[in-house]
Amino acid sequence: LLSSEIVVMGDYKNEDYYDRVNNKKDEIELAWENENERRKENLFNGNILNLAKIEQQTTDNRLILQCHSVEYKHYLAQRLGIDLGITPLAVSGIVFYQENNSKIFYVGKRSETVTQYPGYYEFIPSGSIDDKNLVPNQPVDYSNQLVIELKEELGVPVEDIKSHSTFCLIFDEIDRVYDIGIEIEVSNVDNVCKSNEEYINIQRISDVQLDRKLKKENA
Repeated sequence: LLSSEIVVMGDYKNEDYYDRVNNKKDEIELAWENENERRKENLFNGNILNLAKIEQQTTDNRLILQCHSVEYKHYLAQRLGIDLGITPLAVSGIVFYQENNSKIFYVGKRSETVTQYPGYYEFIPSGSIDDKNLVPNQPVDYSNQLVIELKEELGVPVEDIKSHSTFCLIFDEIDRVYDIGIEIEVSNVDNVCKSNEEYINIQRISDVQLDRKLKKENA
């Protein structure tokens, strides 16, 4: 869905979700314990936003996303086969800077140890929206989450962001995740990370090179 204005509300009452979790509580706990044992580590059970309802206002093309907080443990259980009706909401940025009338984008190859799409290339940054950004009866400041991810994944501080604009909502049918797409222009291209825990290789690619690659892939 294309939209330049996306409003996220984080206090939606989703009784169906809570009923599913209560009915499958033992299965969820077992899945969590098994995954911790399989990975030989203690996974962090934070809270993320679940998108429960999309309201589209046709007069101004504005999207209102009604969400609520869920435990990461529950989403992981769903990925392992326990259907809880969860569709997490995340932010996905397309970061670029201008050089000789071209846009230069940042893309990263995902680590083989991450849960989603290991070894795949994607635009940077991206991440789920946690409930630290929730304020009762107020829209969620999801752009703040992207600023955090930009610093963590690329090392770009907020003062180097020239502009950012929301432009779409995308649904990943494989992982059942919604992503808010945000284009971000940065001014400072120095001291950018080359790799981190999430990305084993971070590259720069021009709009011309990207267009050629996409045409080659779709040929």
